[in-house]
Amino acid sequence: MENISEKIKNNLGSVVKVISYAIEKDKNALVELLRKNGVEIKSDIEKYKLRPILVSALRESETFRTEFRNWVLERSGATRS
Repeated sequence: MENISEKIKNNLGSVVKVISYAIEKDKNALVELLRKNGVEIKSDIEKYKLRPILVSALRESETFRTEFRNWVLERSGATRS
């Protein structure tokens, strides 16, 4: 049986992969999604600076989490369950 520490580590690894995928897939659309949710951000932001902003928005806003999830699912071709 997997312990809680391993579950957390696996979940965090998955989150990092999703965030990296989102930034690589369509950075400009991601910036627009952040702006739509009230984040003031430059269009030409470097990818490494975008990562902590995205993490903060995911942590702070349930609405953004939902919109981000849907955004990733649309771009990945996955369907929502």
